[in-house]
Amino acid sequence: MKLKSTQFIIALSLLLIGIAIVVTTTLPQATKYYVTVDEFLMDTNKYQEQSIKLAGRVVPGSIEKNTQDLTWLFKVMETDKTVNVFYQGAMPDTFKDESDVVLTGSYQGERFIATEVLAKCASRYEEKLEAPLQMQTVSTIEKGLLDE
Repeated sequence: MKLKSTQFIIALSLLLIGIAIVVTTTLPQATKYYVTVDEFLMDTNKYQEQSIKLAGRVVPGSIEKNTQDLTWLFKVMETDKTVNVFYQGAMPDTFKDESDVVLTGSYQGERFIATEVLAKCASRYEEKLEAPLQMQTVSTIEKGLLDE
């Protein structure tokens, strides 16, 4: 009886140690501040050289690409304030002027050094109704109004 309880305690201890190792190694990478450009610019010192996710919109005409070393310079904004961004690597196909982006990286000096760029394309995810379906929907609504 005593042997079984000792084995159970050892097994439980090993399980808890394993869970603690997994949590301590993965949690810091998964937990990052997610801030918009305006929130970020309210207190840049808070996020200085700290890995964060920064959400904003690409300023039209601000994209500069160097094809030799695959570096990108561009600006992101939310309202009227902008942040300069540097990124090295391949861009997603949806990256363009005025696209919504989420950048992972850190603010160093006077610019945001992005290590990952996610570009959203709102038009890709909008519901598109085909013409006959739109007509049917309008007809159904009109019919419903006439029945009342």
